Amino acid sequence: MSNTIIRDANITDIPSIKNLYLNSAEYYPDNLILTVEEITDDYILNSLSNAITKGFAIVMEKDSNVIGYIQGYPSQNVREAHLIKDTRVIIHNQYNSSGYAVKLMSSVRQKMNDMPHIKALLFNVREHNIASAKCLKFFGCYEVCRYHDALLKCDGSFMDDVVYKWDNPSFKITSFQHYWNNIRTKPHNVYVDLTKDSLMYLTKTSSAFRYAS
Repeated sequence: MSNTIIRDANITDIPSIKNLYLNSAEYYPDNLILTVEEITDDYILNSLSNAITKGFAIVMEKDSNVIGYIQGYPSQNVREAHLIKDTRVIIHNQYNSSGYAVKLMSSVRQKMNDMPHIKALLFNVREHNIASAKCLKFFGCYEVCRYHDALLKCDGSFMDDVVYKWDNPSFKITSFQHYWNNIRTKPHNVYVDLTKDSLMYLTKTSSAFRYAS
């Protein structure tokens, strides 16, 4: 894993992140919940905006090419503000099953040190995706529920959606209570149309916060 860097994503990464989604849709179409037609520039922009401003968005570069991406952010429902639910982990097919996903997950653990108001992360995994399930279990996630026949495969048959949970060891009830009071009294400051008003914030210089040798 030489010459690999893990850093915060920024708005300039949209083309690279979109390419990762399209790569996954091509090689692992039943792992990704989106179809190719749904992977649009607007979708990537909106998803990345939410992740950067409310949660985390992290890319992995190898030889200056983005080969991995992980994101997550809380639900827009105030009662779910303690959970990060929209969590995605995508690795380019050429580097799948090489330990890169574990490296990205480890970077999330580091991010959670700065997010003590988040109680847990939830990951949705297709029933057949043994590799992702193994990675999540290695990281310390555990299965909490299974939705039978929740999704369609590309051939039109049904498959289960499995939910894994990771409990944030950095969670502090006092931090959550402060966060909770803020979003209850000023929800418009937390959940806002980010694509319209926050581009200046999103174009900030991204810092490399971890080197994965």
